[in-house]
Amino acid sequence: MTDPRPDPDAAADSIGRIAELIGQDPAIGLDTDMKLVIDMLGQLGARPLEQLSPDAARSQPRAVDAIAALMAQGAARSVMIRWWSRR
Repeated sequence: MTDPRPDPDAAADSIGRIAELIGQDPAIGLDTDMKLVIDMLGQLGARPLEQLSPDAARSQPRAVDAIAALMAQGAARSVMIRWWSRR
């Protein structure tokens, strides 16, 4: 018969792992092209969505705006994009 109580050591390991993941820079996992887009969004004045009202969030620069700005300034290297549009 197994003990139904959780293992306290496993819980500590789990909490430690979560803290480790939260403490890291989220940009570490981004590929170079996406990092260029995110950086351009910051330059265009985009703010974190969780700090904005819905109306203000809707008026933020979008990823497509950042890509267009990168393309206009001739990014240091080519940026691979897949451009979709509604028809």
